[in-house]
Amino acid sequence: MNKHNADEQVIVDVIVVGGGPAGLFAATDLAHSGLSVILLDHPRLSPRQPARTWLSPLAMELFQEAHLPLEGTILQPVQDCYFFSHDLARMIKPQLPAARPSLIDSAGQKKKMVAALLATRVGQYDAEYDVQRITLGEEQVTLLDKSRRQYRGRLLLLATSFGHPLVQSVGLAASQSNQHGLQSAQLEFEAPVFAESGRMDYFLGLGNAAGFGYRLARDGGITLGVCVAAPPVKIQELLQQLADRLVQKQLLPANWRNHLPDAKMHWSPAGLCLEMESHIAKRTMLIGEAGGFVAAYTNESFFPGIWSAKIAGQVIREALGSTHPQDKLRYYEQLWRTQMADYLRPPHSDAQSLLPLVFGNQQIADKLFLAMHSGINF
Repeated sequence: MNKHNADEQVIVDVIVVGGGPAGLFAATDLAHSGLSVILLDHPRLSPRQPARTWLSPLAMELFQEAHLPLEGTILQPVQDCYFFSHDLARMIKPQLPAARPSLIDSAGQKKKMVAALLATRVGQYDAEYDVQRITLGEEQVTLLDKSRRQYRGRLLLLATSFGHPLVQSVGLAASQSNQHGLQSAQLEFEAPVFAESGRMDYFLGLGNAAGFGYRLARDGGITLGVCVAAPPVKIQELLQQLADRLVQKQLLPANWRNHLPDAKMHWSPAGLCLEMESHIAKRTMLIGEAGGFVAAYTNESFFPGIWSAKIAGQVIREALGSTHPQDKLRYYEQLWRTQMADYLRPPHSDAQSLLPLVFGNQQIADKLFLAMHSGINF
């Protein structure tokens, strides 16, 4: 971690605000290419979305292409997956492809990414700098905190939560009139007796046709979550109902309620990137959740977040080598819409008509698994 004194000015090529997956990926990727970068990771700045503990094959490919560290954080590939109806009355097991999601140590992954950033010698990391003000100039961006420390950069990447005040301060505020209205809640707790390591279960039609719950068993523990368009109170109710059913099926320990106060609740900007007019301000770009890069159906943010960071990195490298960097930044909008739109938008098939077919048609179940983990629309 790099620490700087009050009134000190730090000047870099790129400032990245927000230490979630997108911010970490962008900062480390840019530093590996020789650009001076500082990542600001104060808790108030980073995305609040619960981080799932698995990584899709597509996300792993991006890490490998960028030569970013995965060693030691991949625990194991997913071994089994089951789709259940919301009441657990129906079940089907999709056939898993050769390339499948892998369980990860998300906390360990972040530590490795920070270490990789610092190892570049041109990357800096500050987990204490709480940005209070952003000034967008013609030649550079200036950030200021309460202690009057200043960071100046040629370009700025915002990787905060969606609708964060800093995003609004640069003129890129977006309406939270999310048509999907997704809310998610997630619990993680130790349950060694019940942990069939590497198994993923989905509970379809939870709350409504497009809502779902999930249960991920890993070594020594379980992750349980729900994702549905409903108010927070309803989300809590659905989580409790699902957990009680799983207890009856001996898929969850009876003492799970002890962990309920630890549930992480989050409003999701799923699919809202497609509704935003722009992700670009003066010398500034939005990536990850800050730009609404969350898949509309699955509420998955890790892969689209780092995908947006990769595209932003490509644009930044070209922009900083140009005499008119702002003109080059405009290509970001075109590139991500061309490459990512199909992954991010809702499925072509209506969830209401699709759901009854999943449990009676093996091919549809297989396609649904691919849609949820590989972005193959249907």
